[in-house]
Amino acid sequence: MTTLPPSYVRPRALRGAALLFAATVVARVATLVSCSPEPPPAKPRPNHPNVVLISLDSLRPDHLGCYGYQTRTGAKTSEHVDRLAAEGVLFENAVSTTTWTLPSHHALMSGLPDLAHGVLSDGYGPTRSRVQLAQLLADAGYATAGFYSGPYLGANYRFGDGFERWENASGVEEALLAEPPKGAGGDGAQEGAQEHPQGAGGLQQAATEVAGKVEQSYHVTASAKRVSDAGRAWLDAHVAAGRAANAAEPKPFFLFLHYFDIHYDFAPPEESYARAFWHAGKPRLNGDHFFDDPAIHPGMKREELDGVLTYYDGEIRWTDAQVGRVLEKLEALGLTRDTIVVVVSDHGDEFFDHGAKGHRQNLFQSTLSMAWVMRWPGMLEAGRRLPGRVSMADVAPTLVDLCGVTDKAAFYDEPIAGLEPDDRRHGMWGRTLRPQLEGAPSDDRESLAFLANQWQDPQHPTYSFALVTDRFKVLVTQVYSMQPQLDGSVKRVAGEVRGRVFDLLADPGEQRDLSRSNDPEVQRAIARYDAAVSSGGRLGRWLQHVECGPPPPPLSAVEQKMLAQLGYLEVVDTRPPLPPGTKLGAITPRPPAFPRAR
Repeated sequence: MTTLPPSYVRPRALRGAALLFAATVVARVATLVSCSPEPPPAKPRPNHPNVVLISLDSLRPDHLGCYGYQTRTGAKTSEHVDRLAAEGVLFENAVSTTTWTLPSHHALMSGLPDLAHGVLSDGYGPTRSRVQLAQLLADAGYATAGFYSGPYLGANYRFGDGFERWENASGVEEALLAEPPKGAGGDGAQEGAQEHPQGAGGLQQAATEVAGKVEQSYHVTASAKRVSDAGRAWLDAHVAAGRAANAAEPKPFFLFLHYFDIHYDFAPPEESYARAFWHAGKPRLNGDHFFDDPAIHPGMKREELDGVLTYYDGEIRWTDAQVGRVLEKLEALGLTRDTIVVVVSDHGDEFFDHGAKGHRQNLFQSTLSMAWVMRWPGMLEAGRRLPGRVSMADVAPTLVDLCGVTDKAAFYDEPIAGLEPDDRRHGMWGRTLRPQLEGAPSDDRESLAFLANQWQDPQHPTYSFALVTDRFKVLVTQVYSMQPQLDGSVKRVAGEVRGRVFDLLADPGEQRDLSRSNDPEVQRAIARYDAAVSSGGRLGRWLQHVECGPPPPPLSAVEQKMLAQLGYLEVVDTRPPLPPGTKLGAITPRPPAFPRAR
């Protein structure tokens, strides 16, 4: 990071003849240019930069040109993101905290890994002590706005905290609510539509169908242009309001934009976005119904899978173009120099790298790796690439530091009994990367990841825990059995534990398990994992002493409205609330120690 550009450094005094010569030259040059107007002085930088934080859902970094991706036709997937990286900094080895949207965005916004913010699945809410980046910046005087386009970023999941505006820009909800209700138990039923009986059973059936329809609508709707339109309009309004107020220094802003289109289904709004990558004519298969299409399977021909991936690349190309429109707006409004632009992806997608497709199934790098580029002209060195391992949980604390608001964040450092002072800063787990941005070497920090895979086999869910360092990933999975009890409750019984170790530098595809190796470096990596998840460590203290938050509502606002259209006017949350003071450890699976070979 450049705090004082080299051109501002005052040279040593010139002496003797050199001084006389310099004075003569200066006088002659001044005579020649005396009729030319002097350039205006550089506008001073504001005390606090603006921030535009952009999240690209389901984007694998290895499909971006700036991360080395080359297509068979030579067409670019990511012209604008590539340019942003060339003008700023790229983190080569960033990892998310999980492999699906809801908890990864809580990590992005709070600076907490999943096991610390507490959102482990759809039914979990963030901890009571969690603070969002938007809250902290708003307290420091920032204007805040966010526009999203995916189902897991709704206000019911507490993402709107700290935002003056938090809006769904996808257009999905408006379209769904504009449809005539079908299958209603009340007067709105259309003839021939399947009716759901009133009562708990009918409500459950209707709610399941409504949720499925909402999710599918998000998967097939092209929403990136609407997100950019909303962001551009907000920027125009913010600048206009500042000019009208005639303030000495414009109010800084934090704008968050979430783009969902890269998430499957892979169906760019115009076929031309995918056609740019066709090297041998139109593929037989496309990206429609990617996850459910039985023709897309692990044994398919590589050539056919590559054809499907042209539609994935087409979605990236389409979304990148919309990101470019936001960057153009910043330039047109004269905001580029004083705005930190950050582009991240929340997780990737697997295309049978380890036998699966999609995400939210495992913690392999194909879905855990994330893109992270950021630009701040004149302050971050252009074209820099940082190789150290960094985490999604480091984004928020880095921005807090770069924005110069750490002094205003002291409120969030109020001690929590049982936690050590260094366990969190500004309410966050992650650490600022400012030293690395200023030239310091990687500090080989430990990044934590977690995944509760309960949807593929609800009776035998698999929990995955990972510790990722600059070189190694230690991956531990544990299978649980859900056993019904006489009182009607369900008990989670721990089962088999499996441990693996991968050298991500030598084996980025994670094909060689080193868990049985006697290499001292491997054994040190395992010891680091055990220390990180031990009851006496930082995570253990967090689980023991940080209080759970309330669960989110069982239905989103649009789902409730759609059910009301179907005649279900009262939707009751039957889940019992957690007793006051319930700590994270009471609801969070305890990470197992690394299993030793017998």
